[in-house]
Amino acid sequence: MWTSTTVLSVALLLVQWTAMTQAFCPVGCLCDDETLQVTCDDVNLEVIPITLNPSVQRLVLRRNKIKSVDSALRFYLELLYIDFSHNKLVSIQNHSFDAQKKLTELRLDYNKISFVNNGTWSGLRDLTILSLRDNFVQSLDARAFATAPRIRELDLGQNRLEHIHPDAFAGLADLRNLYLDDNRINYASPTGFPTFLSPIGALAELNLASNELPWLADRLFTALPQLSILDLSGCNIRNISTFAFQGLGQLRSLKLHDNLLTQVPTTPMLLLERLEQLTLGQNNMATIAAHAFLGLSKLQQLEIHSAEHLVSIDSHALSANGDLQTLHLTNCKKVSTLPDHVFAHSANLRRLSLRDNGLQSLPSQLVPWTQLDVMDLSGNPFNCQCNLLWLRNYLRQKSTAAVRSALLSPQLGLSTTESPGSTPTASVPAEEQRSKRQATEMLQMAPDAMNVLCATPQSVDSRPLLTLTDDQLGCRTAFNSAPVVIALSVTGGILLLVTVFLLWRFRRRIRQLCAKPHPKSSSAIEHEDVRTLNKWRPPSPTWGHVMPSRSSNNVSLIGNRAPEYHKACTNEEECFMRAVTLHNTLKPFPRTEL
Repeated sequence: MWTSTTVLSVALLLVQWTAMTQAFCPVGCLCDDETLQVTCDDVNLEVIPITLNPSVQRLVLRRNKIKSVDSALRFYLELLYIDFSHNKLVSIQNHSFDAQKKLTELRLDYNKISFVNNGTWSGLRDLTILSLRDNFVQSLDARAFATAPRIRELDLGQNRLEHIHPDAFAGLADLRNLYLDDNRINYASPTGFPTFLSPIGALAELNLASNELPWLADRLFTALPQLSILDLSGCNIRNISTFAFQGLGQLRSLKLHDNLLTQVPTTPMLLLERLEQLTLGQNNMATIAAHAFLGLSKLQQLEIHSAEHLVSIDSHALSANGDLQTLHLTNCKKVSTLPDHVFAHSANLRRLSLRDNGLQSLPSQLVPWTQLDVMDLSGNPFNCQCNLLWLRNYLRQKSTAAVRSALLSPQLGLSTTESPGSTPTASVPAEEQRSKRQATEMLQMAPDAMNVLCATPQSVDSRPLLTLTDDQLGCRTAFNSAPVVIALSVTGGILLLVTVFLLWRFRRRIRQLCAKPHPKSSSAIEHEDVRTLNKWRPPSPTWGHVMPSRSSNNVSLIGNRAPEYHKACTNEEECFMRAVTLHNTLKPFPRTEL
């Protein structure tokens, strides 16, 4: 007599033999015998079909009405990929996947599975990716996944997990990515968080977003020394202890947005020396203080979005982050101005987004604008006055350069640099992708510049800034232009240097000219001639007689008679002519007081 088990086995063999001779593809499905893939999306299947090609390797049965996984999978021994997401699965019988020895990826997302255990994954020894996102799983027992020891990525997000056994992940030595976001994990769990992290010390990515973790205790993640990505967004975190991140020396990405932090956790983050990406938006911070990101010298990307309470940012807030390349400060409506040089310390900054803030003006020294590849200032209520003339000129220049560079890019097929007879050289795929990305970014600059709109004055409301004239900005003179001021300053400096050089070069001649006595005027010469005449005039009208005494006419003579070289003059005119002749031919006597 044949038992029922024997009959069933024979029936299965007959069905499998029939399927091998002529595979049947259900109505609405796509069955490709070349790629060995079957796709049945939204065709109202209620069970897993057993008449498909037994050599199928990829089985996709999304958005159907399948309620259970049973022995039907035993017909498909070559399966590498299964996707049963968006069905009505409530449970999975133990050993349902015993025949899938080669399966590497299994997706059971968006179903109603409430319980899994060690036997659920029996036979999946090569499974590397398992996704149970958006199901009803409430607890995990010890060694819940040990029968699939090669799992590297495990997604349990958007479930109802509250009780996780400390050894729930034991046996998963290769696990690298664990997603536990949007569950009910908290410190009040019977076994306590985070004891279940101990068996998975090789973990590289951990997502705990949208759980209830109001504070981060000291040494919370010391069991994960290899962790590179940590998501703690939406956990209602109010406080972070000083040593909460101790042991995370390899962390590269940290997400702390959508919490209740009132200030940047500067001190705890001092332990994250290799951090490259940080998100801090949707917190209760009113200010970002000076040196807020001290210690994060490797930080390359910073995102602060939808910070409703943020009002001001200190000019030295990013002074310690010279490697920063991407900065997103967006949707912070209370940020109406930014200080000078606030981003100037980031010499490697290439992408800057300041969109949807409350900015009314921008200082020209905010950032080295010429080094930016991507810039977004849209959605701000700018007050378009003459102080934004520099920004209008910058937007015009950047927009024109972006369009020109994009049109000449080889990726758009408009480059004229390659000659018709030249042989194209093999390009590296990475370089091609980088060039395409740069061309796309350049092309985006033009519409972004047009989205920089004015809010006030009313005469230019909703008009693009780059379309306004100098007069519309209230600039009445061309000397308000920064290039003109710079040109005049440079010219004045050059003239000053030339003048100083000439004064130094001819300093001796100038000194000699300054020391030379001035020529005597005609009045001075006439005065001196009168003095000479008086000197040679006889002391009295009686020529040849004794001279009056010194006391009577205050004239000093040697003796009481005229000098021997004085001959008697016949008249006064002769004496005057003699005196003039002597004055012109003889050296004057030195004036000596006798």
